[in-house]
Amino acid sequence: MTLKSTLKLRPIDRQAALVVQKAPSHSTFQIKNRDKLVDSEFWEAPRPHKPIPDNTDFIDLTGSKVGRLTVIGFLGKSVWQCRCVCGRYCKRTKKFIEQVIDGRESTESMCRECYGVMLLKKQEYFKAHGCYPSDKKKMEL
Repeated sequence: MTLKSTLKLRPIDRQAALVVQKAPSHSTFQIKNRDKLVDSEFWEAPRPHKPIPDNTDFIDLTGSKVGRLTVIGFLGKSVWQCRCVCGRYCKRTKKFIEQVIDGRESTESMCRECYGVMLLKKQEYFKAHGCYPSDKKKMEL
């Protein structure tokens, strides 16, 4: 036996309302082919490289270390293929690589997976010590 009710069911609190509501139109859940967008930035196997131009002005960045990334080949139009220490491949622009080599600090000097692990480690450190590792160094000075 089922009971039919004319009452409209509502979420019990604000958090439940957020969970069950429809995703907004600008949400990442609405992007078509979202997985293809992610896969175009990072990949598991190396892509074929283009030959390095014979220009005397062209700077060969192959073998350069950029944080956790190593430049392994030229993909064309000032884009270079890099390999992270975890084994994933990604692409970075010549401008970015040169800026990091010159001393600019960046969170993009690692792949997305390593960046996520770094954030988790920072959160665990914060829970244990009450401050971030960089804050502790500033306090010692």
